[in-house]
Amino acid sequence: MDAQKAGKPGIDEKLVRYLCRLSRLALTPDEVPRYTAQLEQIVDYVLMLQEVPLEGVEPTSHVLDLKNVTRPDVPAPSELREKILANAPCRTEDSFKVPKIV
Repeated sequence: MDAQKAGKPGIDEKLVRYLCRLSRLALTPDEVPRYTAQLEQIVDYVLMLQEVPLEGVEPTSHVLDLKNVTRPDVPAPSELREKILANAPCRTEDSFKVPKIV
């Protein structure tokens, strides 16, 4: 209970078994103490991160200043229709002919 009073959740084998049941994980009796210790280390690390001073730090959605890397949409002349349709497997007049899809 001392850990819970200090703002640290108490991680014990009972909690690990409960979490395993919720997440449908089957742990052997030998694995429960190991996972208890690992979960305790994870919680300790998260609590350590809460101590980082963040005064004056602007919230961000990404650490880098991302910009969209697209080219401007400028109309340009296209290839000649006959040249484009020259290798078409099937065509009708001046268009590609494709199978009907229902």
